Amino acid sequence: VNDFKTKLQKRPAKTSTNSRIVRLIFNNKHIKKLYIPRFINNYNHYIGGVNLTNQFKEVYETYKITQQN
Repeated sequence: VNDFKTKLQKRPAKTSTNSRIVRLIFNNKHIKKLYIPRFINNYNHYIGGVNLTNQFKEVYETYKITQQN
């Protein structure tokens, strides 16, 4: 897949879990233009909708009524 989106990304904080690896890409810059695969960008952009759906489902939980003989 050759479909990329360019995004300005901020350098992670020094306390970030993977900061040691990611900081090598940023050098000493605070912001850098990165090429991100579009499917990853879309996932990150729309993941909030999935979380909201799960939250709403919990509020309106339905139960199936069964009859035992």
